[in-house]
Amino acid sequence: MKIKKLLALFLCTVLFVPVVPVCAEDIKLEREVEYLSRGGYGVVTDNGIYLSWRLLGTEPIKQTFDIYRNNEQIARDIDNLNYTDTDGTADDTYKIVPHNGEGLENDEFKPFSEAYKDVLIDRPEGGTTPAGERYTYAVGGVSAADVDHDGEYEFIIQWDPNNAKDNETSGYTGNVYLDCYKQDGTKLWRIDMGINIRAGAHYTQFIVYDFDGDGKAEMAVRTAPGSKDSTGAYVSAKGVPIDGKDLLWTDSHTNEVFTDESDLRGGAGNTEGKITKGPDWLTMFNGETGKAMATVNYYPQRGDVGSWGDNGANRSERFLAGAAYLDGTHPSLIVSRGYYQRAAMAAYDWDGENFSLRWTRDDTERNGNLYGNGNHQISVCDADNDGRDEIVFGSTIVDDDGSILNSTDHGHGDALHVSDFDNDGEQEIFQVHEEAIGYKQYGGEVRKAKNAEILAAVGADGDVGRGLMANFDDNIGNSEFFTSADNNIYDISGNIIGTKPNINPSFLIWWDGDLSRELLNRTSIIKYDIDSSKQTAQDFSQVLSINKDAPALSADLFGDWREEACYATEDNSTLIIFMTTAPTKYKIPTLMHDTQYRTAVAWQNVGYHQPPHTKFYVGKDALDDNGKYLSPAAGFDKVKMVGDAPIIATPKPTDTPSDNFTVNVKAAGSIRRNLHTYEDCEYMSSVSYTVPRYIVSNGTAYETDWVTAGTHYGGSIANVIKDQDIEIRYTKKYTNVVSFDDFDESDAKGAGSRASNCSSRNNAQYISEYKLQPGSSYTIMAFCGNTGRGSKFMADGKELFTIDSGNGAWQDYTITGVTVENESAVYTVAGSSGTYDPLDTILIIRETSQEETAIDLTSLVNTGLSITGASEITSSAVVLPGVKRDQGTLTPDGYIEYTAPANGTLSFTFEASATKNDGNYPRVYYSTSLETLNKNNAARMWQASGANAPLSVSIDVEKGKTYYLFGYIYNMTTDFTYTFSDFTIEQIPVSVAIGDIVFSDNSATVLVNVEDGSADINVYTAVHDSTGRLKSVTRQSENVSGEKDFISEFNANSEDTVTVYVWDNNMKPYQSKQERL
Repeated sequence: MKIKKLLALFLCTVLFVPVVPVCAEDIKLEREVEYLSRGGYGVVTDNGIYLSWRLLGTEPIKQTFDIYRNNEQIARDIDNLNYTDTDGTADDTYKIVPHNGEGLENDEFKPFSEAYKDVLIDRPEGGTTPAGERYTYAVGGVSAADVDHDGEYEFIIQWDPNNAKDNETSGYTGNVYLDCYKQDGTKLWRIDMGINIRAGAHYTQFIVYDFDGDGKAEMAVRTAPGSKDSTGAYVSAKGVPIDGKDLLWTDSHTNEVFTDESDLRGGAGNTEGKITKGPDWLTMFNGETGKAMATVNYYPQRGDVGSWGDNGANRSERFLAGAAYLDGTHPSLIVSRGYYQRAAMAAYDWDGENFSLRWTRDDTERNGNLYGNGNHQISVCDADNDGRDEIVFGSTIVDDDGSILNSTDHGHGDALHVSDFDNDGEQEIFQVHEEAIGYKQYGGEVRKAKNAEILAAVGADGDVGRGLMANFDDNIGNSEFFTSADNNIYDISGNIIGTKPNINPSFLIWWDGDLSRELLNRTSIIKYDIDSSKQTAQDFSQVLSINKDAPALSADLFGDWREEACYATEDNSTLIIFMTTAPTKYKIPTLMHDTQYRTAVAWQNVGYHQPPHTKFYVGKDALDDNGKYLSPAAGFDKVKMVGDAPIIATPKPTDTPSDNFTVNVKAAGSIRRNLHTYEDCEYMSSVSYTVPRYIVSNGTAYETDWVTAGTHYGGSIANVIKDQDIEIRYTKKYTNVVSFDDFDESDAKGAGSRASNCSSRNNAQYISEYKLQPGSSYTIMAFCGNTGRGSKFMADGKELFTIDSGNGAWQDYTITGVTVENESAVYTVAGSSGTYDPLDTILIIRETSQEETAIDLTSLVNTGLSITGASEITSSAVVLPGVKRDQGTLTPDGYIEYTAPANGTLSFTFEASATKNDGNYPRVYYSTSLETLNKNNAARMWQASGANAPLSVSIDVEKGKTYYLFGYIYNMTTDFTYTFSDFTIEQIPVSVAIGDIVFSDNSATVLVNVEDGSADINVYTAVHDSTGRLKSVTRQSENVSGEKDFISEFNANSEDTVTVYVWDNNMKPYQSKQERL
């Protein structure tokens, strides 16, 4: 707002807390920053899977990377921060690893289907003011910080009611809430600021930053009586003294005494809803839990509202905040009050438990200081290049020790941009002005930060409300600016160089592949060409901008150095983070490890939102000789990541895992598995966790290494950290698993013998629904509790084993070679007491294994294999020619065809005589269609590591399906060959089921069902007379696939015995005889 008239002149009061002076030689150049993960993401695009990842500030600019898809390397030594995998799919999992083999190799991710990420958020319920007015809530601002040291950012959201307003306007507002969410939508906490914190742009300036260097960000915010933390406790409960003063409960001007139950709002007329009295506090919250850690008096207290420039408590209630590296190494908290006239500022340090006051100043008269010179936001930079940060308070710069470095005294403004805008290694400031003292000559102003030297000045006829400065068009050179006062674009010297776009100058974003910065206007990204005045836009739909047409947040949140844009959806149910998929060749370390940019992200939500700027110039003028690496004159910060390396989240296992895989269990506010839920775990406590011993998938059982002999399986998690990843490793243990039941998954916790339908079972009833088949041999494995009840495990009337121990331990009972004469389930019989011993798991394994057959390639009869286009064939190997200049569309000259006679596995060795050096290594593909036989229409199986590098390949095949196998190298220009060798075929044994044999007068009918292939079936029918003499025998033989009825004819009288046998070719019974007398 414009300053209308100075109501009074006040003396200048400057208060300093004694600090140890810092000399230049004592400056520490290494700054503490967050310990970030690789931050990779992928997006499904028309060209494949677009991948993007971070270069950390601790890594060299020439660091290269290897890319893995599904744990297989697909590219190596990539000197870039993005890559498009043309062969990738939405189901693939990726990780990016530094080429030197060191780094965050566990930072895995799956691609998004669209170029945005959804975070579900919990919109608070609306309410009613004391005046009877209804209100609802919307996202008012967002910050990002790593609050739990997992290497990724959490989102802190400010919820504003729709009746939020400045103190210049009377009326009640709803409470302000602050929430914290993980990227998966988990809400970590909610804080209620209470009725005595007004809702509006100037009153809740929350700063989320790691102030104590423990690797987890804290949150500092102004509070008041009635403010509560995430547990519902008043923040006053953590009140501690500061500067020798206990937490105030009285108004410093009226001496009224208040409590946490007090309502400090005015009740009628011009003061209705306004906060004009009572104490203000400053609270540091634990960023991970939302609990208050310490509350101190805010500096300064309100006192007489008239001392700030009006009597309506408008100018006294203007608050700013930020973070700054005042000592050059550690971040400090900056807070202020007032800027239209009287203005005050304080700097605090935080050691993890307590605030300490670094310095304060309170300027009550204009004299080239804070008084009247503040903006609706602050900025932070190293203005004088001494290694320590200064605070840009609008027209005035406060030095790291709280003294004034310089000031133009040009007064208040609404927009502020600070960076090295011309690549000279020094900071420049762009500011617009609201008051006549500034706007008449300096409506839009560019000046040197170190000494306030004016570089450009454009006058205006009135309040200049908005303005932007950046390198909008890298073809121009240096940076440009424009304001809301006229239609021109100016260079850094103030020369008119073009016409501005038709937008409200609001926000900026690095988005596409060049080094120019795009304009972010409401929900549109605008690319602007100054010479042609051409602008192209990319619009985001169904989302809302906030304060001054800004996004809820824009920052380099993940991926390479380009920025993401965050908005709330129109119904405020979801935070959407949009990300770029534009490739770029330029390499810049993550902007979040540039501390000027990082602190700007922290104060971005303060007052009127402004875009963050780096300390260095981004543009072609700052590139090194190769035109790829940014090498700005200001340089990059020397940083160190604080805390130990974070625990990186990894994806869940797939439904069909490989021989080894990892399950990650969240040890968070809730530990969740499909069986158990642990809620509200205390930080650093221990939790007992029951682990599923087996995971069974597609007939294979994988066993966890958490099994403890003699005890019920499970483990204990000590020192639980929120959202901690607990690694539980599973290893391939058994194959040919035909049945598995984990009775711990049932609800029948008290049942002694618990079946899959959660019912207790007794004699002649099953504990596993699977029925053992005659003709097969099985291993039965049961995990039982030895309670001494004598339970017997049975099948087909035969006892398998008895639990005869009463030692109380859990024990594996295993019996092999189990056969049955009749189809039968496994069941239990109670012990002598009539009760059952407890059972946890039962595993049934068919002992018949896959039969592996080696193939002679010179004789392919009955193998299902055929070879086309071979240049050489031996008994064990075939050589096929490679296709030159194939970019995925050419049909191979040679291929191998395999039609599977049964389900099983085809295995072979593959190698190529050549390779390429740019990551296009030899690959082997298969297709199921001869008509579209080329790389682009095939499924890639595996990739070799180079030329003459043998690669073992296995492919699961289905009965009756034909597979075409061929090699591929991208765009080879010289002759080369592929060798396929050592072919073996493992066929899954067929399953033969025999139905009941049904007798009629002189015939017997047998139903045979053969699954998973075919089998030779022999049905013998023998007739014996009453003395046992064989009268006749008939045989029917056929190779059966699927179902087949065999009808045997015979002649028998009433005294004869008829016996039917079903055997294979080796006289091994598929089923025992059945007789008719």
